[in-house]
Amino acid sequence: MTVLVLSVSQYEWLNKREQSIKLVISNHTSYPYDAFERRISTYFNNAYFDSLCSEDPSTKALLSFVDLRCNERMSQKYCALPEKKKMQCDTSCPATKGNSNFTAFDLMICCPSEELCKSGIDASCPYHKCRVGILQELNRWAAPTIVAARFVIALMAFILILSCLLICYNPRDEIEVELLKTGVMSVEDVVAIRRLKESNNVVMKRGSKIDAESLETLKEAQKAKNFGSFRRMRRNRVSPTNSVEGTYT
Repeated sequence: MTVLVLSVSQYEWLNKREQSIKLVISNHTSYPYDAFERRISTYFNNAYFDSLCSEDPSTKALLSFVDLRCNERMSQKYCALPEKKKMQCDTSCPATKGNSNFTAFDLMICCPSEELCKSGIDASCPYHKCRVGILQELNRWAAPTIVAARFVIALMAFILILSCLLICYNPRDEIEVELLKTGVMSVEDVVAIRRLKESNNVVMKRGSKIDAESLETLKEAQKAKNFGSFRRMRRNRVSPTNSVEGTYT
């Protein structure tokens, strides 16, 4: 039940996220960053600046994504330059600290600036320059994730229905079986109780009533059966004297 509730809530979150991503892709200049994009931008900005001038093979995947999805001026070929050339690009752009003219920074084809990005100018951050490409990649993965969430919800609902049917189908254990499971009674006690039930059980149709005459007849038949068994035991009994005499003859 808990997994089903979590799956439904996750499915609703994915649906809302997919809709918001599509809105931002259609007109990214009109929608500010939400909490989800803030987290993504922080991770992407740090990863981009760390991998830009790094020789670590693990950064190749990110740089390949930048070359494929982002602005050409964000690639390692243009932006992984000596420090002096990068500073020249930064100073040539009018988007310096305290300047709110972010559009001018975009128009000037400058590489992302780590210094300006950390100072709070989003237009100088790599995520801002590659916002549409990143959201398009997320939207590409959103569709199969939503399909998987639907499958999990259907599977959990099916398992829940089967569990309810199984509970209703299985009959309740008898009291002696429950006591046997808890260790209160032994197997011998259960066998003895069932034999006692079978000997005292009167089989009758549902809705029929037993009267006094039928009960007396049943008692007489039980007495006769017991008396016949006693006579047979007496008849088949072997005398100790006869047994001894037969041995010595």
